[in-house]
Amino acid sequence: MSLHRFFLPLSGSFFSSPRKTLYRTNALIVVAVIAASLGVAGIVQTTRLSHWSDLSSIRKSLSASAKRFAPGLSFAKAPALKPQASNPVATVSAASYETAAIAPESIVAAFGVNLATQTLGATTLPLPTTLGGTVVEINGQVAPLFFVSSGQVNFVIPSGTVVGSATVVVHAGNGTTSNGTVQVSQAGPAVFSANSDGQGVPAASLLRVKANNEQIFESPSQFNAATGRIVTRPIDLGPDGERVFLVLFLSGIRKTSDPNGDGNVNENVRIVIGGVNVIPDYAGAQPNFIGLDQINAVIPRSLIGRGKV
Repeated sequence: MSLHRFFLPLSGSFFSSPRKTLYRTNALIVVAVIAASLGVAGIVQTTRLSHWSDLSSIRKSLSASAKRFAPGLSFAKAPALKPQASNPVATVSAASYETAAIAPESIVAAFGVNLATQTLGATTLPLPTTLGGTVVEINGQVAPLFFVSSGQVNFVIPSGTVVGSATVVVHAGNGTTSNGTVQVSQAGPAVFSANSDGQGVPAASLLRVKANNEQIFESPSQFNAATGRIVTRPIDLGPDGERVFLVLFLSGIRKTSDPNGDGNVNENVRIVIGGVNVIPDYAGAQPNFIGLDQINAVIPRSLIGRGKV
C-alpha cells in the first residue's frame, strides 16, 4: 500500500465536520486544526478499529442512505417546472456549515422551506438529479442529489460550475421554487466533524507505520458517555522510527491547482497542527465517495507532550 495514496474503507458512511480555521497564503490552501481537535501525548494505549463505524458522523450530517457513492457523474439539463411560489434558500458547506467553503464538486446543504414534498435519500448511481420531484440548479446546471426534505437538501456542486457568485434554484415537486446565491471558489476546504455539528473533533483516523513497516489503523477520538459526544483521545507517536499519519476527511480541495496533473494537490495544500506547517503526503479526492476529499499527513514528532493542539 502506498503511504502517499492510502484510502480507508468507508463502509458507506457519510461525514459531518469540525470547526477549523481556513486561510490562503499565496497559492497555498491551508487547513489549520484548532485547539481541542487533537491530543498528542508521550505514551497512551490505543485500540485498533475493526471497522470504520466512527465515520458514521458523515451519515448524520447528510441524512442520506448508507449506500456508497463512487465518482463518475453525468449532468443533464434541468427539466422545465412550472413555478408556483418563490422562497429564499441558503446554501452552506455540508461539512463546516460555512458559506465561504464551497467549490466545484464539494458537498453542500441548502436550507429553506418547502424545498421538497417528501423526505428521501439517494439509492442509485450515478446520483440522481431528481429526487422525490425536487431538482436543484446551480447556474442552470442540475446538481446530483444526496438527500431531500422540506427544510434541507444535500447535493454536490456540479463540476463545471464557474468560480464566482452562482445562482441556486430549488424546484420542489409541487412547483414551489426557492432562490438564492452562493459564492463558489476554486478551493473551499471544509473538514467534517466526528459529532456531525461542524465543531470540535474532526472526522479522522490515524495510520501508524512502525519501523518494520507494520501498519495499524487507530482512532484519534472516543465516545464520552457522560456528555454524549465524541471527544479527543491522546495520540501516542511511539518511539523513534515510527510515523503516525493523520487522515482527515473533508470537502472542497480537489480543484486546487495540480501542477503535475497526478491528482495529488499536496503541492498547494498545507495542514497546520499545533502551529506547525505540514506538507501532506496526499491531498485530493477520496475515490469511494462522491464529493469527499482526503488528506494524509504525518503528525510532527515535535508535538510530543504538547497535549491538546
